[in-house]
Amino acid sequence: MTVATRLPRRLPVRPAPGIFLLPIAGGEATKIAEEKGNLRGIAMSPDNGHLAYSLSVDRRSPTIVRVVTTRGEKVSDAGGEDWVYGFGSLTWTADGTHLMTTSSIGGQSQVMRITAATGAFEK
Repeated sequence: MTVATRLPRRLPVRPAPGIFLLPIAGGEATKIAEEKGNLRGIAMSPDNGHLAYSLSVDRRSPTIVRVVTTRGEKVSDAGGEDWVYGFGSLTWTADGTHLMTTSSIGGQSQVMRITAATGAFEK
C-alpha cells in the first residue's frame, strides 16, 4: 500500500544564522554574533572569554577568521583580502593569545599562527 503525503506549501521560517551561548544549567540562549554567510570551526578560548570562527560571505569571497568576546564584541579579523586561501580547524594556544590553523596552498599545507588581539598572522 502506498500512502501519499502532502508537503507544506511553506517551509518553516528559519532564524537568522548566528552563534549562541547556552547556559549548562538551562535558561535562555544568548546570541553572540549574527553573520551572513558560512560559519565554521567555532573555538572557545581557554579562559572562556572569546570565540574564534571562520567566516565566508559566499563561495567566491575570501575566508576570514574572526575573534569576538563572549559578550559579542568584535576583537579582530584575520585573512580576508590579505589571504585568499581557506583556513582549517582553529585551535587556541594554552595562553589564549594565538590561534593555530592550517592552510593549503598549491598542494602544500602549512601551519598558520594568528594573533587573537590583532588578527596578524604568520606562516
